[in-house]
Amino acid sequence: MALTIIQIFLALIFVFSGLFIGLILALSAKEELKQGKKYLLLIQWIIPFLTLVLLVIYFNNIYVWLLILVFVLLYLFVFKYCKYFLYWALAVLFFLSTINNKLFIFASLLIFIYGLSEGSLYYYETCRQYKNSKKKGLKKLDKKSTFSVFLGLLKKNYVFLIIVVVLFFINIFI
Repeated sequence: MALTIIQIFLALIFVFSGLFIGLILALSAKEELKQGKKYLLLIQWIIPFLTLVLLVIYFNNIYVWLLILVFVLLYLFVFKYCKYFLYWALAVLFFLSTINNKLFIFASLLIFIYGLSEGSLYYYETCRQYKNSKKKGLKKLDKKSTFSVFLGLLKKNYVFLIIVVVLFFINIFI
């Protein structure tokens, strides 16, 4: 059974909310972030591998292998300059996964989990930069600064939404 537009956009909201849920988790467990950083980074290395495995399982053809090769090369060369490339690449996977219901569920969950780790790590790095900053005399983030962290996370990752929506509309009109 094909997915409806409403199902896809609800899943898109769910997937993208992983970033902000990760941020909220980081806010509520500030003390554990330093120890958990290595596990969050591990998640960010495992999720792309699992998504590639899912692509191969569900679409084992030459185009998938070419797509994987392109993503791996871009990841190796672009990731150095753009930390958020991987999350944007997961947007393409999200779009491709709409073809198969099982793949769509698995891909959505993996991207959500990746977003959890991304949101938590973003908060950790922002706090670290904030504490190291000499011009900010505060040792903790206040509510106004926390909201700016939230907006910064949105600003860094809104491209994910744009990629999915553009690909979806291209698919509809072509």
